[in-house]
Amino acid sequence: MMVRKSLAAVLAAVSFSGVQASSAWKDAVSGDWMLGGNWLDGSVPSYSSGETVYITNTLAAYTVGLSNTTEQVIGGLLLSGTSSTLPAHLAIENAALKVSGGRTVLTNGDICVGSGGVFEMSGGRADLAAGGRIIVDGGVLIATNKFQQCYINSAKDHNGGRYPLLKINSGNAYFKYIKDVSSGIILDCVNYAKIQMSGGVLSLDSDHKSDTVLRLNSNSETGSTLELSGNSLLRILNGSATFGRGVTTLKDNASIEFIGNDQNHCSLRSYSSDSGRGLEINLMDNSSFKVSTAKFYFGQTDARSLRCVGALNISGGNHSFGRYCELGCGHGTFTTTITGGHTEFRQYGLRIGAYPNNLSGINKENSKIYACTGTVDVAGGVLYLNPTECHNNTPRKALWGTVVGYGVAGDVSGWFDGRLNISGDAIVTNAIGPLIVGAGKAVGSITQTGGELYSVTDGSSFSFWSRSAMVLGLCGGKGTYSMSAGKCDYGNMVYVGGIDLETLSRPNAQGNMPANDGSSVGLLEITGGSFRARKSLHVGDLGKGTVHVSGSGSLTVDMNLVLSNSVAEASLLKLTVAGDTPPSVSVAGSLIVSEGAKLEVDVSDFATTNVWTKLVSCSSRNGDFAAEDVKVVGEGVRGSLVFDRASDGTGSIWWYRPRGTTVVLR
Repeated sequence: MMVRKSLAAVLAAVSFSGVQASSAWKDAVSGDWMLGGNWLDGSVPSYSSGETVYITNTLAAYTVGLSNTTEQVIGGLLLSGTSSTLPAHLAIENAALKVSGGRTVLTNGDICVGSGGVFEMSGGRADLAAGGRIIVDGGVLIATNKFQQCYINSAKDHNGGRYPLLKINSGNAYFKYIKDVSSGIILDCVNYAKIQMSGGVLSLDSDHKSDTVLRLNSNSETGSTLELSGNSLLRILNGSATFGRGVTTLKDNASIEFIGNDQNHCSLRSYSSDSGRGLEINLMDNSSFKVSTAKFYFGQTDARSLRCVGALNISGGNHSFGRYCELGCGHGTFTTTITGGHTEFRQYGLRIGAYPNNLSGINKENSKIYACTGTVDVAGGVLYLNPTECHNNTPRKALWGTVVGYGVAGDVSGWFDGRLNISGDAIVTNAIGPLIVGAGKAVGSITQTGGELYSVTDGSSFSFWSRSAMVLGLCGGKGTYSMSAGKCDYGNMVYVGGIDLETLSRPNAQGNMPANDGSSVGLLEITGGSFRARKSLHVGDLGKGTVHVSGSGSLTVDMNLVLSNSVAEASLLKLTVAGDTPPSVSVAGSLIVSEGAKLEVDVSDFATTNVWTKLVSCSSRNGDFAAEDVKVVGEGVRGSLVFDRASDGTGSIWWYRPRGTTVVLR
């Protein structure tokens, strides 16, 4: 009978460079590859003449079987069925098939690599178009190439439910670039493309560590997907991965590992256009996402025309990110939600809401405007901030550690907003790197409505405490810590309203930051819950700082509370009393009051019947508030502030209400 070739087959034949001969499957019926009678020319395909194999009959669904034989080598392969309901199948089991030099094109066709089977593509690209699928079910898939290795794309639709698909149920798949190639993409997934793993191992490798070994992308709202379940494992051996405008889901015991040994080029980036969907990564159950030494960017772009949009959702599992990581950077919005599991950021730390990573050429263009918001919501599980490489004395230009809201010096304009919200479970810092909120041309905020934030107390020298400090507002930034419930137990120094970079042991950070000239603004506001600084708390050290304790809020300082005067109106201690119980402020060491420091007490809603009420408890006080720097708010409430109660002798601050005082309500 006459064999009819589809248009796809004809186009594919043209693209197979160097092909000298072809061999076509004879009938649209199932049969054995090794039987010559099943082929149009009466013989089994051979590589001796570089034959390209066409399995393109369109009259019915059928399976071509290759089993129990030695390796068969061909020059190229085109596998195509008539529609999603009439696909062509090639089953390889206990046998090996190698496509050498030519392309592999699948349209409404499946290649299934079963137990003992090996399918190898060497030197040619694989195209999985609409309905094209490679399924590894116990066998081995190998791809080595000088160019783009596997392009998975369905540009218009999903072809009646048959998405282009790379599926691994069990067995192994290995993709690698060979030497002497400058760039390319190993696995390029576009639009409706899918990679599914329910078991087995998929390894992506490159001799060029700057190459992208995996890209999830889309030209539409749909996006490509990466789904891992069971005990499946995806390994990025070398190279970068771009999880942009796609959906990645890990569940059960599935794992992704970045193992690259080059710290500069093993990275993960995401992006989208203003009109398209963004990145979404879901980590569930007992899954694992581990990055050894890679730079790691979520929502990263250096182009104003591309907007970073995406979400990282962690509900379980154990995840760790090496070197340094940015959650929301460049231009756009990125949200991380943690409701369970254990997530760790190691080595140089974490930035939330940061300027574009690569500023080359940007500083010369004043018209470029960037807007970036990075948000991390912790409602459950453990977020472990463990910047292990931040304790040394090596000068660095960046503020390693944890930075919530990170701006930059130079001509680039924009708004960088970092937000860390705590409502449940725990955030742990290991007290080696600083926790900075609002740095440079940025706004940073920590909002705590529950849960716990605490740092491990190191117990080392005093200078080490400053390197591990919490800083609200730095180098012109604005930082806020607002607590209404929960607990913060910070084991090191706390600075509200700036700090000298030398004190922070980051003198060279000025190269990236605006002038540290006292324009920083910091606010620590405690309306409920408890905040403890195990070392000293400095307010207005190099900027304007405010500490406001109100309602049922509690502030405890294990060493000194220092109200500085670095700039005009640098520091303000504000106390708001509600009901019959004042807020609790306890200083184990000295209350140090610099000239110009402000004190404001709001007793508008103070309903106490006590004559003496202690507002600030301290062991001693060094310095006095000037009369013009003390403000009492509360019309109709009679009483006075007493700074040196005779029977106390500690320098604590009291509210004195004479007996018989009436409260006038207006």
